[in-house]
Amino acid sequence: MSGSRPDAWGTPLSGYVACANLSISSLTVGDPKGWLSDWSAFMPPTTSSSRSEAEGQAHELRSVADWRCGAYLDPMRGRPFTATTGAAGAMRQGHATDGTFLFGGTLWRRRWVLALILAVATVVALPAWARQRTSITVVLDDNYPPYIFRGSDGAVQGILKDRWEAWGRKTGIRVQLLAMDWARAQAVMNAGEADVIDTLFETPERLKLYDYSKPYATIDVPIFFHSSISGITGAETLRGFTVGVKDGDACIDWLDSRGIKSLRRYPSYESMIDAAGKHELRILCIDQPPASYFLYKMGLESQFRSSAPLYSGQFHWAVRKGDAELYRLIAKGFAAIPEEDVEAIQTKWMGSALTRPDSRYVEAITLALEVAALGALVLAAWAWLLRRQVASRTRQLEMAVDALKSSERHYRELVSLTPVGVFETDAAGHCIFVNDRWSKISGISAERALGDGWADGLHPDDRARIFAEWATAARDRVMFQSEYRFVAAGRRETWVLGQARAKQDPTGLIVGYIGTITDISAAKAAEAALAASEARFRTIFDNINDAIFIHDLDSGAILAVNQRMLEMYGYRDEAVVIHLNVGELSDGAPPYDDAAARYWIGKAAAGEPQMFEWRAKTSDGRLFWVEVNMRRSRIGGDNDRLLVVVRDISERKQVEQALTERTEALERSNADLEQFAYVASHDLREPLRMVSSYMALVERRYGDRLDKDGHEFISFAKEGAVRMDRLVQDLLEFSRVGRIKDPPVETSLDLVLANVLRVLRAVIADADAEVRCPMPLPKVVCCANEIFLLFQNMISNAVKFRAHGRPSVVTISAEQDGGLWRFAISDNGIGIEQIYFDRIFKIFHRLHTREHYDGTGIGLSICKKIVERHGGRIWVDSVHGEGTTFFFTLGATTES
Repeated sequence: MSGSRPDAWGTPLSGYVACANLSISSLTVGDPKGWLSDWSAFMPPTTSSSRSEAEGQAHELRSVADWRCGAYLDPMRGRPFTATTGAAGAMRQGHATDGTFLFGGTLWRRRWVLALILAVATVVALPAWARQRTSITVVLDDNYPPYIFRGSDGAVQGILKDRWEAWGRKTGIRVQLLAMDWARAQAVMNAGEADVIDTLFETPERLKLYDYSKPYATIDVPIFFHSSISGITGAETLRGFTVGVKDGDACIDWLDSRGIKSLRRYPSYESMIDAAGKHELRILCIDQPPASYFLYKMGLESQFRSSAPLYSGQFHWAVRKGDAELYRLIAKGFAAIPEEDVEAIQTKWMGSALTRPDSRYVEAITLALEVAALGALVLAAWAWLLRRQVASRTRQLEMAVDALKSSERHYRELVSLTPVGVFETDAAGHCIFVNDRWSKISGISAERALGDGWADGLHPDDRARIFAEWATAARDRVMFQSEYRFVAAGRRETWVLGQARAKQDPTGLIVGYIGTITDISAAKAAEAALAASEARFRTIFDNINDAIFIHDLDSGAILAVNQRMLEMYGYRDEAVVIHLNVGELSDGAPPYDDAAARYWIGKAAAGEPQMFEWRAKTSDGRLFWVEVNMRRSRIGGDNDRLLVVVRDISERKQVEQALTERTEALERSNADLEQFAYVASHDLREPLRMVSSYMALVERRYGDRLDKDGHEFISFAKEGAVRMDRLVQDLLEFSRVGRIKDPPVETSLDLVLANVLRVLRAVIADADAEVRCPMPLPKVVCCANEIFLLFQNMISNAVKFRAHGRPSVVTISAEQDGGLWRFAISDNGIGIEQIYFDRIFKIFHRLHTREHYDGTGIGLSICKKIVERHGGRIWVDSVHGEGTTFFFTLGATTES
């Protein structure tokens, strides 16, 4: 790596190496001004004698090579000459020019010998550190203009491509540039598939992997943000935003170290800017050069702003850590590129600064211009004097006539092109001229309009009025202005705005009139449509069934009311109402006085719609109930108003009062009935117990005296007493539902079910039944005792009405349905026919006789009352002979 051997081949060989490049296609060294001209800087010093000898041999060999190539390179300056000049030069150096050259022999032999010598010379001339490699692979970004990017044809271009090509020319080593997405480029380098990585910023993590070159460019890295966003000044202001970054970019580590985690990664800067143009991204962390390039390329430069640089990075090339030999090779190659070549590459892609011309030239040019201007001024003055002397009065008159004709043509063109109709009359009002636009508007030709013909096209209803207005304007010497209609045959009527002003001579005498007409048909149609719309709105406004007030937003004053308001409040004239305040249309006593009304108006004016009930007062002092709706609204023009809609609810209030009274009466009646049922049930049990006790006493004392019928009668009496007692107990239970004011609490239904099954354990065992609950039951807010009774009745019914011949299975499940829990208790029992689905929930309704199934017919009525008291509902679904499922709903807890 320190240099080549100091022998006769160690002299600069750029000339014949260049020729070798043309002769031997396998060699890649071909720059006459390349690094081979300067490679001796890397060699040990040689003696003058050995250098002189080597230079002589090299000169002789170069002469032969240049003659073979057809061009001779000046060994001192490297300038090419033609083949003829090259031959002459060879003769001046003492070489033969008869075609035998240095070696003599036939032509084909000389060619082979020459090729062999050139190949050996080229290989020997290369330094050892360059001969060890024939190619290197450089991986870098492909989306970083102007340093490296792809053109419209997909080819890689930019500063770094030209720099690496110059490096290859200087070293003779083939450079394979692999330009790709930056994250992939780093992966390729880390996988060992490339020798060098370029466009690399230095970070602490990367320093562990690479040996960096000296920086060759400093890059600012700001934040770019959409112009609709403000306040982005640094990393701390990015919290809460999603920031676009390029995958693998150093900006990711910089933001991450400062706590900015919400990042959206893109494969390239161009894809990031494209996403910003589609409004998918508002904030970007992107290096300044590619950002400017792509924002201007996509026309987004006016939509985005940038912060001060977050930091400044520097571009490096780098090799893998510890590869010192390759590092020195790359560094020496770049050091060999002349500074002017580096500046040329930079200017090619960055452009050159504008320069000011030499001040000496500016002064010389300015002086010349001043002299020329002075000469021109003198000549112009002489010419002007000459023209004054030779000008004639005739020429002046001709010019004046031409000017008048030109002016007339100019103004006629203006009149013909003006978008309004123009007319002219004499002093008596007879038309003497109209332009084309006047004819198109009126529908009357210019010939017909002359004289009084224009008046024939006036609408008959407007003709007398227009004549009178024209005469008045002429008499008072004022401008005529009026709206009227033209009606031409086969055309709709055209509304115009006509204006005319008197034309006077120097003495003040009126000699005619000049005027215009403007087509205002569209405006008139709009006026008519607006009038029709206003009439339609007024009809709706006055015939709506509610009273409507329109109030001023600031003062609360009444601006307008509809006809229904006048009828509802007993007024005849709107003018009277708009001078009243709201308090005069109200009860007048709190909370229905003027102060309360202004409170409601203020809240509605602030943008909060209001709806409330109010006590209103008619003009004769009668009070009535109304429902008031207030809303801020824009009604015509640009000013907001307060729209108030008032509905008479007197009848509804009367119905509500009657319904309230009836409900209260029903509640009292129900309470009395429940109390009666409770007392009656409780009091009935005492005589029933007495009957049962005495019948048992009779059976014990006199049983041996009674015959079979007597014992049967006693049995019937005891059984009736027991049934009556059970019926009374069920009635007592039914009346208790809702009477005991247990506060609803959050209750675990799994616990409730466990308690029920413990109570019904014997019943379930006797029936050889199975109760399943495949999933946990939820917690609900309920009265635990009532829900216990609900599950007890439902499960005992399912076990009681089991089918003979198959084991009884009862399944309990629950699932959430919106804000409620829906429970299902299913069995495989005898089932229920559909016609009885509603009947079974009514009290004392039984579907079977007591001989088949015992019971009082109250159990399901109790269940229905419990569910409805908890805000749910209960229903049944069944297939006769197959089984039954009872459904009911209960409210869920907040947690559920």
